[in-house]
Amino acid sequence: MRPSASPIILFVLFLSLAGCGRQFVEPGDMAELNVARSGEAFSLALGDEIPLEGSDLRIRFVLVLEDSRCPTGVECVTPGEASVVLRISDGQGQLSQLALSIPGLVPTPFDDNAFIFHRGYRFKLIQLDPYPTFGASIDTNDYRVRLIVTP
Repeated sequence: MRPSASPIILFVLFLSLAGCGRQFVEPGDMAELNVARSGEAFSLALGDEIPLEGSDLRIRFVLVLEDSRCPTGVECVTPGEASVVLRISDGQGQLSQLALSIPGLVPTPFDDNAFIFHRGYRFKLIQLDPYPTFGASIDTNDYRVRLIVTP
């Protein structure tokens, strides 16, 4: 006669299998996670590139051109501003660059920033992180932009 598995072992096995939710991202899901949707805010770290869903555009955050925003912990005469450069490419190999700016001392995300029309699309910079702090320097690799792009 064959010995049966202990009820405790079966119970533990059941609990471990029941607790195994989806722990990984399937290859089909990766594209969804790495696509900017038109009209929705998305973020890019310096050097990152993302396609715009439903178009042949790819958007890359290439440079912080300037960051003169008034640091926290300081009273400034002007709020300053930050400017970034994006590289826009399309399916035909056309490349262009677009500079976007955001003022300092504004709430984030800054939805009141103006859209800039470029290559048939409207681009808006709504946030640049990290925000400068008095006495601290920002490592260039720590910058992230938050954008909205619409046709």
